[in-house]
Amino acid sequence: MGPFPNSHDNLYILVAIDYVSKWVEVIATMTNDHTVVCNFKQIRTDRKDWSTKLTDTLWDYRTAYKTPIETTPYRLVYEKDCHLPVDIAQRAYWATKQVNMSYDDASKVRKLSLCEIEELRDEAYDFASTYKLKMKKVHDAKIRLKKIEVGQKVWLYNTIMKLFLDKLKSKWMGPYLIVRVGIMVNSKLKTLTTM
Repeated sequence: MGPFPNSHDNLYILVAIDYVSKWVEVIATMTNDHTVVCNFKQIRTDRKDWSTKLTDTLWDYRTAYKTPIETTPYRLVYEKDCHLPVDIAQRAYWATKQVNMSYDDASKVRKLSLCEIEELRDEAYDFASTYKLKMKKVHDAKIRLKKIEVGQKVWLYNTIMKLFLDKLKSKWMGPYLIVRVGIMVNSKLKTLTTM
């Protein structure tokens, strides 16, 4: 994203999101070229202004409940819910319980937790697929099929105009008069005449 106002020589933000878990990583960068993407391995923390807010923003995003996966990205990645600093007593109890466990019990608990995280990730994948199907149904319900008949006037969308960034140029061509309705051959509409 960017360019943004200069913040310690950083103008851009590179955002990477895991497709299934929705886990997010970001870095502030000086450029937006391919070398930044290739070297994107860890987050740098030597920033000020807006770039210092990236870590806080990530924390909010990673611990927020996501409807498509019906859990938080933090839980999918770390196999447990996020413990906030106010839960120190709970975390201390959990750590003590883990340290005092025997080797046999620890291996059983670890195997169980590995099975649970696999199940959690499978559920998140299923939830995401179901969510996408619901969104597709909502989108498809809004689409109206139009019947084209001889004698109608139509406008054609010029896909080549996507390549040009001129905001004042129209992306539509026409109007055209329908003289015959038929099947498109090799994406060429030969049955249209311009008005």
